[in-house]
Amino acid sequence: MEEVLADKGLSGIRKAILETIGKKNMKNSVIALAAITTVAVSFAEAHSLVLNGKARCAVVVKADAEPPLKFGAAELTNYLARVTGAAPEVVNAAAAGRYNVFVGMVSDTELLAAAGVTAAELKRFGDPLFDDGYAIVVKASGLYVIGANDRGALYGCYDVLKRWAGVRWLVPGEDGEYFTRKATITVPEGKIVEKPALYTRTTSGYGEPTLLWQARNRMQNRAFRGGLEYNAKRPDLDARADFFRGVACRGSNHGGHIMSALMFGDEWGSTKPERLATATRYFKEHPEWFPLINGKRFVGSYSHEGAPNPCLTNAELLDRMASNLIGKISGKYGAQAYVTLGNNDTTVWCECDRCRAIDAPEALGTKGERSDRYWWVINELAKRVWKVLPDAHLGGWAYQDFWYPPRHVKPDKRLRVMISYNNQCWRHAITDPKCNANAELEKIYEAWKKLEMPIVVNRDEIACEGSPGSDLLPSESVLRDNFRAYEQLGCSGSSFFLHPPFPEYMSWSKNMNPFFGKSWWWYSMWQTCYLSAEFMWNPGADYDALYEEINALYYGKGWEGGLKAFRKLLEKAFFSTPGCIGWGQGAPLGKGLDLPGSEEKLKALLEQALAAAATDPDPRAKAHVQRTKEIFEMTWLIERKKYLESYREAKAYRSKGKITLDGVLDEQDWRDAEPITAFFVPPWETKVTNIIGHTEVRICHEREHLYIAAACYDPEMPKLVAGDTCDRVSGYEKLGERVEIFYSHPDMFDKAYHLIINMNGCILDAFRENVGSFDTSFTTDSKWAVKKYPDRWTLELAVPVKETGMLCYPGATWKFNLGRCRVVPSDKPGERKTQVSTCANGHMYSPGNFVYLKLLGEKGK
Repeated sequence: MEEVLADKGLSGIRKAILETIGKKNMKNSVIALAAITTVAVSFAEAHSLVLNGKARCAVVVKADAEPPLKFGAAELTNYLARVTGAAPEVVNAAAAGRYNVFVGMVSDTELLAAAGVTAAELKRFGDPLFDDGYAIVVKASGLYVIGANDRGALYGCYDVLKRWAGVRWLVPGEDGEYFTRKATITVPEGKIVEKPALYTRTTSGYGEPTLLWQARNRMQNRAFRGGLEYNAKRPDLDARADFFRGVACRGSNHGGHIMSALMFGDEWGSTKPERLATATRYFKEHPEWFPLINGKRFVGSYSHEGAPNPCLTNAELLDRMASNLIGKISGKYGAQAYVTLGNNDTTVWCECDRCRAIDAPEALGTKGERSDRYWWVINELAKRVWKVLPDAHLGGWAYQDFWYPPRHVKPDKRLRVMISYNNQCWRHAITDPKCNANAELEKIYEAWKKLEMPIVVNRDEIACEGSPGSDLLPSESVLRDNFRAYEQLGCSGSSFFLHPPFPEYMSWSKNMNPFFGKSWWWYSMWQTCYLSAEFMWNPGADYDALYEEINALYYGKGWEGGLKAFRKLLEKAFFSTPGCIGWGQGAPLGKGLDLPGSEEKLKALLEQALAAAATDPDPRAKAHVQRTKEIFEMTWLIERKKYLESYREAKAYRSKGKITLDGVLDEQDWRDAEPITAFFVPPWETKVTNIIGHTEVRICHEREHLYIAAACYDPEMPKLVAGDTCDRVSGYEKLGERVEIFYSHPDMFDKAYHLIINMNGCILDAFRENVGSFDTSFTTDSKWAVKKYPDRWTLELAVPVKETGMLCYPGATWKFNLGRCRVVPSDKPGERKTQVSTCANGHMYSPGNFVYLKLLGEKGK
């Protein structure tokens, strides 16, 4: 029977795709069915769900069925109605005179027998949390959608809509829905069995539209326990709980950087003043719970998740932390999904003898330095929790200075291990032999694989703040290759980091730059999101066919009109650029347009696509091209401008010997260091001066220190003016002749530490969150020395980087700036003249202009 296509104005490609999806012969539906795991070969008979605009089926789901089954049944009838105009009934028992669509689970043995399916066919992993498979069986007696669990049944309902109603959900919300109106939908007899390739398929996306998108694309959903529970005091929230249950959310408190939260028993998101007040109170009562640092128990900055880790070998504290955790995750929805018991976001740990005794001495200085201590703590917390909640799903991660497995401690095999390797490169696949950054990640996987931990997942932090993955990177094929390699790497899934595409869920970003403020992360990488969902489920899916299908739908006539060529050229520019790109990687996005003529051609293709999309009867086509154009301008073009105007790299080698802080720059490490000498006045400075003080900077590092040497030459040394004291809040003027130093590790995004040291050795230290902030509550433990010569003055500085929460690892890229403020008397009595120059193109606190400081191993090695 012929299909009726209501959308007569579709472009040729879109029309062909949607017609193909609607064909009755499944053998011809290659584009839509690329992810089928098992398909029966008998298609002799077909049955109508809707015929000539009239419903011929009823959707059957038992009255006591789990919420996802009822939700799936409602979605079936809703979308069949939207596609055909005819809404089938949802009933609790088979309807006479109807072709019944049964929605159930393997626990319904009667339904299982009627469908001719065995439970073993649908299960793969043996853990109910991950039994997400389903069968779709079409027989004369009905269409059966049977899930290995409730989530699998929900996925099966959506699969029916994708296969035979031709529905696609490309991005969250109605903006991403695509289907073609038709009066008849038929289904051929046969059996389809689908099982996921990966255990874990999640994103960090939140908000109802995003959770719905994830369920529709066979990704797993999580929600806080409180969101799933009915609340007698807040009945207005019951509808939300119904929705969360319906889209198969598994309850959990998310975990993360929670050592302080478990210590104090407060909420994960407590404000800084609340946390600091709590910390101060507890410190008076239990100073032994707090870390020993430099011989003293420390409470200082315990106001955020980056505070130093507590004294985690204290048995009383461990009991308290476990008790607090039990309170958070108790009840039916407390820990259905995994809770990651992460360290505070820092590499600063307690230095007491008990804590240090657990560390493996042979791991000192490696990326597994704290692994034994960390996993010992996780084992201890989990052991206490499991005594009370034996079914709780708990886990830890491989992160910061414990990426590798422990040497002596054996993690309990019931724990999940999440690899959170910030340095991952998004230009190359994990197994790409050309990628040095990912070679380390591959080694980490190999090490964990030997431990035979049953659940190892990757936290794909492609769009985390500070990582450029959301900057319109055409990285879809990289993720595809990674997911295909996960099994051989011993990795069982991905927790994909991405913010939702709705500003109402992103209020914290409203004051950030327009790209973040509009919450365009998701839209800038929507192809990556959609294809990642497909390839997490079935890594063997037809990438080219899926890629063509979704882009032709999303951009309409704009796809063939220019966007297709734009994406192809963007990929060429991206993948032909040397170097790695990602968190902590030094290859800037702006360098990607070095390909001759690429910038002009990409701009022209976007304009062509916009003109073509304007002729598409679907107004979304033009809107989508326009948004992609704006995202390109906000990311690639802005980064190109920054790169051309200000990009600078500097090398910092690992020190070979001891550096004595005396202001005399005579050590071999300073001779080996490559000097930074190109200093510029601010671009807005219009006054011309005849005297510009020449400045040189050299930098080297070792694991716990960043060493900085500055030589400030001046032909008028006797005239230079500097003071001996300064006010903590506004002491700039009294400091006089000085250097201002900024440094930040990759986790800090646009934040920076700021040290101001004058030629008399007086210091003003602060922490900068943005241009307007100057937090002088930060006090550095840096050591320094200055020395004056007839033609210059010098500074020798050792920064203890553990106070930043990070250690110096070769291969990482920090950001750095040093500005010199040359101060001499003015011609007017009592006044001074100040001339500023910096190695960041004349800018002071301007993270976009900071020098990219590449930390390397010893010179010559």
